[in-house]
Amino acid sequence: MLGHNIYYNYICMLVFIIDRLRKSNVRIRFVTNTTKESLRSVHEKLTKLGFDIGRDELFTSLTAARKFVERRSLRPLLLLEESAKEDFNG
Repeated sequence: MLGHNIYYNYICMLVFIIDRLRKSNVRIRFVTNTTKESLRSVHEKLTKLGFDIGRDELFTSLTAARKFVERRSLRPLLLLEESAKEDFNG
């Protein structure tokens, strides 16, 4: 149970720090290198943990890949987890 409390304490501290940064007008972006989860899924997990993060503040490796594909008008064969493919729909 001790490990859970430490994890919880870190999250609370990070939520507090993010709030302070925002109040100081610091522009914040959150970056992850996950390739198995969609932006929506990552965002949901973070908000359930207590982070007040807009989807527009979250940048994933799939986000970068999608932008690359769009800029170059590519039509790639997507070898991704089903949950990650939604970032390439539409």
